[in-house]
Amino acid sequence: MSIIIYPHLKFNLSDGGTTVQYYLASILDSHNIDVKICNVHDNNTENVIFNKFITFEKARNTKNIVIYCEGVVGNPLNAKYVVRWMLSKLGMNVPVHFHLTWGLNELVYFFNSEIDLINYNNFKQLTTLYVNPIFKDLQQNRTNTCFTYRKPIIQNPIIIHSPDSFEIERSHTQNDYFEIFNKCTTFISYDSLTFLSFIAPLCGCISIIYPTPGLSKRDYFKTTFIHNYMVEKNIDSIYGIAYGNSEEEIRYSRETMHLLKDQITDFQQWNLKYIDSFIHDLRNFESNKNTLLNYTDTHLYRI
Repeated sequence: MSIIIYPHLKFNLSDGGTTVQYYLASILDSHNIDVKICNVHDNNTENVIFNKFITFEKARNTKNIVIYCEGVVGNPLNAKYVVRWMLSKLGMNVPVHFHLTWGLNELVYFFNSEIDLINYNNFKQLTTLYVNPIFKDLQQNRTNTCFTYRKPIIQNPIIIHSPDSFEIERSHTQNDYFEIFNKCTTFISYDSLTFLSFIAPLCGCISIIYPTPGLSKRDYFKTTFIHNYMVEKNIDSIYGIAYGNSEEEIRYSRETMHLLKDQITDFQQWNLKYIDSFIHDLRNFESNKNTLLNYTDTHLYRI
């Protein structure tokens, strides 16, 4: 079995979607799977995660399995076997109509849990989590507050950061995050699904996720990549993460952030079973039921 991963953007550690695609390649390679990256956006530039490549010309019309994310229109490599990895919900980062260009026999996997599909038999999750080893708490004096809008689910949220807070934008790098989070006391994210909310407490910064109106803390975690782990571990919170800015939540973030690193490592080990299941699915590609056709037919999730 051979796999080609076709990223939707050039490699950038500060772009979570691109990073996890390269990290998936690294994990599959460690399982002795023949896997290569075909990145037409940066001409297969070398990077710190994975460096086995194939050119577009050689990958075109391939009989290999090709993995695209939701940000890729159609099937550029004209592959027979396609996996569509939903790194975010349609409409959040890319237009909803993109799915009209996909094949109905493509297999569909989700990076995050989906609150309306948790009990759907054919729902398949595929999550990889790369954490840059630079992130740590330098034990510095902190005075600032920072925030990000990123891709907020809530339009026009009620602002809870102070006017003098520093905004983290998409142009910032991982080194910038490291520096900012080590200078700030508190980080507020209006994007409930950005991994920045996990990076901040690793650097000793209180992490507040702006709550989605009408969505409880328990239901919020049902929309995240870590939900199934929480269910199996019988926990209702993640160390270092505050859902909303109540005193209780902020205290929890402050008092538990030092435990987050080990919890992330535990999650990464626990999550390997998804990789084993994914490899099994690919080796039995045509027997799987998690196709785009089945998702559109259920009317449970109109992608």
